[in-house]
Amino acid sequence: MPEKEITYIHQNLVEKAKQNDRPAQSQMYEFYFKAIFNSCHRIVTDSFVAEDIMHDSFIEAFKT
Repeated sequence: MPEKEITYIHQNLVEKAKQNDRPAQSQMYEFYFKAIFNSCHRIVTDSFVAEDIMHDSFIEAFKT
Protein backbone atom coordinates (compact mmCIF):
# COMPACT_ATOMS: atom_id res chain seq x y z
CA MET A 1 0.00 0.00 0.00
CA PRO A 2 1.50 3.40 -0.95
CA GLU A 3 2.12 5.88 1.83
CA LYS A 4 -0.35 8.71 2.09
CA GLU A 5 1.13 12.10 1.27
CA ILE A 6 0.59 14.64 4.02
CA THR A 7 -0.24 18.19 2.96
CA TYR A 8 0.42 20.99 5.42
CA ILE A 9 -2.00 23.66 4.25
CA HIS A 10 -0.67 26.35 6.58
CA GLN A 11 3.06 25.59 6.27
CA ASN A 12 3.85 28.94 4.63
CA LEU A 13 1.86 30.77 7.29
CA VAL A 14 3.64 28.90 10.08
CA GLU A 15 7.04 29.75 8.60
CA LYS A 16 6.14 33.45 8.41
CA ALA A 17 4.79 33.43 11.98
CA LYS A 18 8.03 31.83 13.19
CA GLN A 19 9.89 34.78 11.62
CA ASN A 20 7.85 37.19 13.77
CA ASP A 21 5.56 38.29 10.92
CA ARG A 22 2.71 39.92 12.86
CA PRO A 23 0.05 39.62 10.13
CA ALA A 24 0.84 35.90 9.80
CA GLN A 25 0.61 35.48 13.58
CA SER A 26 -2.72 37.29 13.60
CA GLN A 27 -4.01 35.06 10.83
CA MET A 28 -2.88 31.93 12.69
CA TYR A 29 -4.68 33.19 15.78
CA GLU A 30 -7.88 33.68 13.76
CA PHE A 31 -7.60 30.18 12.27
CA TYR A 32 -6.90 28.34 15.51
CA PHE A 33 -8.19 30.25 18.55
CA LYS A 34 -11.59 28.52 18.66
CA ALA A 35 -10.12 25.03 18.50
CA ILE A 36 -7.50 25.82 21.15
CA PHE A 37 -10.06 27.51 23.39
CA ASN A 38 -12.39 24.51 23.10
CA SER A 39 -9.58 22.11 23.98
CA CYS A 40 -8.60 24.22 27.00
CA HIS A 41 -12.21 24.56 28.10
CA ARG A 42 -12.74 20.79 28.04
CA ILE A 43 -9.78 20.41 30.38
CA VAL A 44 -10.38 23.23 32.87
CA THR A 45 -14.18 23.74 32.43
CA ASP A 46 -13.92 27.43 33.38
CA SER A 47 -14.22 29.66 30.32
CA PHE A 48 -12.21 32.53 31.83
CA VAL A 49 -9.34 30.24 32.77
CA ALA A 50 -9.53 28.52 29.38
CA GLU A 51 -9.28 31.89 27.64
CA ASP A 52 -6.23 32.84 29.73
CA ILE A 53 -4.55 29.54 28.90
CA MET A 54 -5.35 29.99 25.21
CA HIS A 55 -3.88 33.51 25.12
CA ASP A 56 -0.80 32.41 27.07
CA SER A 57 -0.32 29.55 24.62
CA PHE A 58 -0.30 31.89 21.64
CA ILE A 59 2.06 34.28 23.39
CA GLU A 60 4.45 31.42 24.16
CA ALA A 61 4.17 30.05 20.61
CA PHE A 62 4.98 33.42 19.06
CA LYS A 63 7.96 34.22 21.29
CA THR A 64 11.18 34.54 19.38
